[in-house]
Amino acid sequence: DAMAVYFPDVRGDAMARALACGQQMQQLMQVSFSRVLVNRPTGKSPEFLLTIKIGVGYGTVRELVVGNNQGELEFALTGTAVDEAAQAEHRATAGQLIASRAAMAQFGRSTADAFVPFTESLPQFEPAPLLDWSKISQVRPEQADQIGRFVPKAIQARLRNNNAGALAEQRPVTTIFLQFNMRDGDLASDNLGLMGQQL
Repeated sequence: DAMAVYFPDVRGDAMARALACGQQMQQLMQVSFSRVLVNRPTGKSPEFLLTIKIGVGYGTVRELVVGNNQGELEFALTGTAVDEAAQAEHRATAGQLIASRAAMAQFGRSTADAFVPFTESLPQFEPAPLLDWSKISQVRPEQADQIGRFVPKAIQARLRNNNAGALAEQRPVTTIFLQFNMRDGDLASDNLGLMGQQL
């Protein structure tokens, strides 16, 4: 019922890509997924209407791995971009894309409001995948072991059988909203890693 999409700003166009992605998701939802028919018992409507609302933020993000070496691990993001995106999404209504002031400024548009609806039409961008799947034809057993704690056991078994396509499968994600009161020195210290293990 929810997802977070992370656009690292390595080429300077992450905000335009994020906003265009949000628009494309809204368009796809309206055209292809707004009305879903399911098998239901007699007397119950088989039709469900689906909508999405999207929030976009911009800022510093800290990438963390939380958990411990003996258990499962989770990839986590923290920072102002995550906070702003969550706040923007809470302000959005069905079918709306809301952007934070920082997101709009990064996109080259100024606004006095903390959060604004984004309605400007954007072109579609070519996909910019982080991984080149064509170069990943086989997964070595040690690689499966290294990423094993991040993926469910069923996908882990496929990876051990050299099924690299399983890497692209969707997996469950745990979202936890936490607030840390940290001093500047805490971010650069090993304390952050210990905090992640304690989570």
